[in-house]
Amino acid sequence: NAASNVTFTDTLPAGLTSVTAACTSTAGTGTSACAAVTLSVAGGVASGAVPALSSGGSVVLTIEATVPATGTLTNTVTVNVPPGTVDPTPTNNVSSTQTVVATPPPLADLSVSKVGTTAVAVGGAVNYIVEIVNAGPGSADGATFVDNVPAALTAVSWTCTSSGGALCPAAAGTGNAISQVIATLPANGRLRYAISATAPASATSITNTATVSLPAGTTDPTPNNNASSSLLAVTSAPPLIADLAITKIGPTTVSANGTVNYRIVAINNGPVAADGATVSDVFAPGLTAVNWTCVGSGGAACSAASGTGNIALTLSTLPVSGFVTIDVTARAPSSGAFQNTATITPPAGVQDPNSTDNVGGPVITQVIVGPADLVTRISIGNPNVQPGDPVTATVSLSNVGASPAGNVVVTLQIPSDSTNVVVSNGGVFNPTTSTITWPSIPLVPAATNPFSSYTVTFTPAGVGGTLGSTASTPDAEVSLTNNPSALSLTFLAKEIPGAPWWLLFVGILAVVGFNRRRILL
Repeated sequence: NAASNVTFTDTLPAGLTSVTAACTSTAGTGTSACAAVTLSVAGGVASGAVPALSSGGSVVLTIEATVPATGTLTNTVTVNVPPGTVDPTPTNNVSSTQTVVATPPPLADLSVSKVGTTAVAVGGAVNYIVEIVNAGPGSADGATFVDNVPAALTAVSWTCTSSGGALCPAAAGTGNAISQVIATLPANGRLRYAISATAPASATSITNTATVSLPAGTTDPTPNNNASSSLLAVTSAPPLIADLAITKIGPTTVSANGTVNYRIVAINNGPVAADGATVSDVFAPGLTAVNWTCVGSGGAACSAASGTGNIALTLSTLPVSGFVTIDVTARAPSSGAFQNTATITPPAGVQDPNSTDNVGGPVITQVIVGPADLVTRISIGNPNVQPGDPVTATVSLSNVGASPAGNVVVTLQIPSDSTNVVVSNGGVFNPTTSTITWPSIPLVPAATNPFSSYTVTFTPAGVGGTLGSTASTPDAEVSLTNNPSALSLTFLAKEIPGAPWWLLFVGILAVVGFNRRRILL
């Protein structure tokens, strides 16, 4: 049977702040709509009543709060049977849930790849390129990069360049023992070390290894890519020269458990053939069902036309201008981020004069576990605005969704005929439409509240008006209703300046004197 005036009580755990409660949906014919459901939060208890709850009906209540820094929270809710109603199974009228508040260990997928000269004549120039990448999802500030160049190599010097928000510990240095603490290495940050040296005076074989280690308290989900080595053959006769290059393209985002497609192209720019060159690609452990195909062009030949898992291909023939194309498909993990890099290595006895293009990638891909959800909010600095006063409006941008949003554009509409418009952050004001548009943001990370804010100062021409902000992205969003934000601007009436007291007093005396003269006449 239906139940009338069903009450409920939710005893909230201690330590919660900013508690809000709302009825978010109802279902079932005859069940009260949310507008009729009473709900209140007081004294650490959320309670309310449902006027009508039909058989099979349901009411969904959502309680949100900010948790304390640590602790275990137990929350118990009870639904009370109204008078005159019998509940045949009262044991399910109470429900509890427990939440452990803790800081998860930060994760940062660091990797290092090292390519360089593989063959050189005695006393010749040796070059290495070392790439350090943080695929996230967390930062790796304080990571350590070490490359102890063997003592057989002399006159060692290096330079460092950075991208993606990472900062080089130093721009350049000398010496065989390279040890750097990277103070700033955010997710998607990247460092590139270019190392040069001189080969020894006698023929030998030299292995050089570079490593990167995480700061204390940070976990690397794929530690197997934290070291990389390069083998150098020092010969008494000058080696053959072949400039090899490789490129790799792939997606920056992918849906959870979705399909990932990569394309790798390796080419020989000459001047001699590089038969026996190798192409390698070790895929992130989160990628599964990895399949690839290899097709040669211009006389190049793959040692295998297809395969599964990691790539370790020997190109039996790689003439000048010959190239191979490798297409890869894989299944993405359900969450997180992953990276992938491909490398090409010349065969023994062949020297590559330019190692900088022997690494393809890295391609860093973020898994989208749910749509983004952009939110804009408008506020003004002075709520007591009078006609002619300047107004400073601030627009805050947040992404409260579970996934990042790409190519986000924020706009603000101000009252028409506004003057003295000053815009921050490179925004452009269109006086025809009275709209400010800010430059596109490549990526707004998930769960950033707020991500950024923008200010505009202007003088409205009229006696009021409306401000409206929007944030748009080509990516999917949970809701578009919380994206536009509006704020009404109402001016206070100007106060008429009051007359000073002494002027009022003189006026009263003048009136009194005038009346006395009339009486005497």
